[in-house]
Amino acid sequence: MRPDIAYAVQQICLFMHDPREQHLSALKRILRAEAEYRGVANAVAETCWLRNLLRELHCPLFSATLVYCDNVSAVYMSGNPVQHQRTKHIEINIHFVRDLVTKGQVQGIETVTKYDTNAQEFIINTPCESAQKYWIGGVANHATHTVVFSQLEINGVNQGVHAFIAQIREENGKICQNVHIADCGHKIGSNGVDNGRIWFDNLRVPRENMLNSVADVSPDGQYLSAIKDPLQRFAAFMAPLTSGRVHIAAISMNIAKKGLATAVRYCLSKRTFSVKPNEREVLLLDYPSHQRRLLPLLAKT
Repeated sequence: MRPDIAYAVQQICLFMHDPREQHLSALKRILRAEAEYRGVANAVAETCWLRNLLRELHCPLFSATLVYCDNVSAVYMSGNPVQHQRTKHIEINIHFVRDLVTKGQVQGIETVTKYDTNAQEFIINTPCESAQKYWIGGVANHATHTVVFSQLEINGVNQGVHAFIAQIREENGKICQNVHIADCGHKIGSNGVDNGRIWFDNLRVPRENMLNSVADVSPDGQYLSAIKDPLQRFAAFMAPLTSGRVHIAAISMNIAKKGLATAVRYCLSKRTFSVKPNEREVLLLDYPSHQRRLLPLLAKT
């Protein structure tokens, strides 16, 4: 039982009568943060083993090991020392990532945005290949704009992750200057979606392109926000997305309920094989294998 996402799953089920591709995508996002966080934990465990091995070989590493993750929620879970209802169900041994982040042994998002006071523009830069944004839907061939999450630096001070609207293609489909895009290639499925990777070479965007519901930058380069704590600021920044995830999560529960109801009705009407010749065939639901599959699920609804 997952009480932390029970309501979200219930809400997403409201759309089970007419599910669309965007509903499935949203459902994946509900569960993605935890999966990414667990993946980061596995990667950090491997890097810790390698660091210890190098230390035993008298070749210690004195700089932080970079562990890259393109899921913003997972990055903030790694840096948040508070054990709240969204993470308390995760096994305690997974949270060692937080300790390593606090100690400075691992780092997060590398894309950096700085503000040019003279031009009143933000400059988005991808400092290295590993900081590229991967698997962005629609970016390989069709998207004209994108929302970029990056670290915002104002006067040399990192203000945390913020979002910016950036144009990546012109109306004729030509990739904009200082934007680099590559197709991720053939996938195991959903090849109709042109997933790609994207990186920026000091791309300039207007100051107005910052999504500023929680924080803003004045024309003279002053950072403005009523929320001082970066984690709380990020939580408030992402709050409008919560309702969407909650509603889409409810779709899956309703779909599961209707699917179960359909399966039970079918098993109560469909007959197959008879015990003896010339006898009436047996209902599917009378088969123990079907009972073991369906009845426990029915009892949980």
